[in-house]
Amino acid sequence: MKLINLLPPSEQKVLQQEKLYGGLLRFLIASVVSYAIVIVVLIGWRFYLQSTLDNVDIDIKKNQALIDRQDNDTIRKEVQKTNNTNTDYINFAANNPNWSKVLIGFSKLVPKEVVITSFNANTKSGKIDILGVGLTRDAVLQLRSNIDGSPLFKNINLPLENLQKSSNVLFNFTFYLADGALKL
Repeated sequence: MKLINLLPPSEQKVLQQEKLYGGLLRFLIASVVSYAIVIVVLIGWRFYLQSTLDNVDIDIKKNQALIDRQDNDTIRKEVQKTNNTNTDYINFAANNPNWSKVLIGFSKLVPKEVVITSFNANTKSGKIDILGVGLTRDAVLQLRSNIDGSPLFKNINLPLENLQKSSNVLFNFTFYLADGALKL
């Protein structure tokens, strides 16, 4: 079937414009309504997510408080253990003599021609016995002189049998730590 429009062209143009206007108006109304629906859904979704997030935050805070208490106990025990170890070390260091200074000082006193084969020391009495070999009698006498002149030692005893040979001299000395030699 064929439609014939008998209206004048100006009226036909007005009808076309009204049709276009009606279609545009329907499109605009449908767009506004769909945007409004989307906005309402998004707002509802936001409220739902916010309430869920609040619940999750509350759960996280409860769990964090529980973990903090457990961690604090664990950390507190570790700190206490470390503090006890440090206290033990400090007490050990304070109550033990400092032999390093004495041994370094003694090693500087030994001439190159002398070899110490034994070094025995008693912390309580301060008595030191050394045995060794000197290439010459003069090297052994030099060691005795060095020890005697040192502020770390006192009362050196040199038995005369140490000086009977002039070379390859086996010797033994007994001497004592000076007062305060083992202090830090």
